Amino acid sequence: EEGAEPVPITRDTEIGHFEFGGSTHMMIFQRDRVKLASWAINAVSHRNDKNPTKMGSVIATAIDHG
Repeated sequence: EEGAEPVPITRDTEIGHFEFGGSTHMMIFQRDRVKLASWAINAVSHRNDKNPTKMGSVIATAIDHG
C-alpha cells in the first residue's frame, strides 16, 4: 500500500513468483520519486477483476526534483 512502512528485504529473499500462464510483477520505487496513476493506488483491491490491466497502461510517472 502506498505510504506503508518500509519492509526490510535481505539478499536471497524471494519477493516474487512466476507460474506458466500468469505472473506477478513487483515494482520498487524510491519514496517521493514517482506519482502512481489513480487506478494503481488501490490495484490490490482489484486484483480479481475480470478485466486485466492493458499492456502499455501508465502505472506511475517520475517526479522531477531538478
